[in-house]
Amino acid sequence: MVKAAMPVIMRFGASLFTLAVIGLFIFMYRVLPGAYFHVLYWLGDTPYRYPFLDLESIMRARICAGQGINVYLTNPCMGGSFNYSPLMISPFWPVIGPDHRVGVGLFILAAYAGALSLLPPPDRLAAPERDDSRSARFASEPRV
Repeated sequence: MVKAAMPVIMRFGASLFTLAVIGLFIFMYRVLPGAYFHVLYWLGDTPYRYPFLDLESIMRARICAGQGINVYLTNPCMGGSFNYSPLMISPFWPVIGPDHRVGVGLFILAAYAGALSLLPPPDRLAAPERDDSRSARFASEPRV
């Protein structure tokens, strides 16, 4: 049973683990906010009041750029300057505003977890065995 499940675990294990960690953090943020902030402090990060703050700045930059403001220069619309790719504020993206911050953030996290399953699975879990006879032979030969 376990041996038959290994190919599935090897293929989707990283994605499932990532989704489990994301789910844990969503649960802590919603149900146990004290634990959520404590864990983020423990991990060495200073948490903000709400998640996906960087997405809010991207969405704000899209709004400011739509008003004709150069977001790559310090401006009052953003309270600073924009330091991401111009593709992030491209007009080809659907109209998404700061209110969609959590939905877009969760979509990006799910896409990342799904992309992990596209990686080739490892050949084996253990490190490959080393052939010491060959390395010892080359080490003993004189160098030219």
